[in-house]
Amino acid sequence: MSAFFTPTGYGTELARGKETREIDGRHYVLEYPIHADLALIKAERADRWGNLVYRKTARNFNPAMATAGKITVAEVEELVEPGQLDPDHIHTPGIYVQRWPMKPKRPAGCLRYSLSKVSQISCGPISLPLASAIFWITWLNSICRRRGNSRP
Repeated sequence: MSAFFTPTGYGTELARGKETREIDGRHYVLEYPIHADLALIKAERADRWGNLVYRKTARNFNPAMATAGKITVAEVEELVEPGQLDPDHIHTPGIYVQRWPMKPKRPAGCLRYSLSKVSQISCGPISLPLASAIFWITWLNSICRRRGNSRP
């Protein structure tokens, strides 16, 4: 989708500088879709072709974000062989996913990520979204250290 007109936000600060139109007596604002450089999502299962199956509420936004990202990285709980996923239950086709690392088994407690794992799954030079992801991962690790959790 290239863009769409929506009545939401017309006449507010959000509409300032954007194209507006009146259609059938109602005012609309032109909005463009979100394009992400990097989409980090979580899936329950994946096969080696990158097809993803989500669990419960992960089905709400993960499929949309997987299609919005130029590079999509899916953290996977379980990796299965091609053909083991029922085609009717695949939520995101593998064509949208570039990397699907296995989630390492972590002890109970704080959720931990390491910067070395992020650098292994990055594609090309570090861009702003990846630098932002590194910032959040560092921040989460610092909270875990303050709680006294040991590194897995």
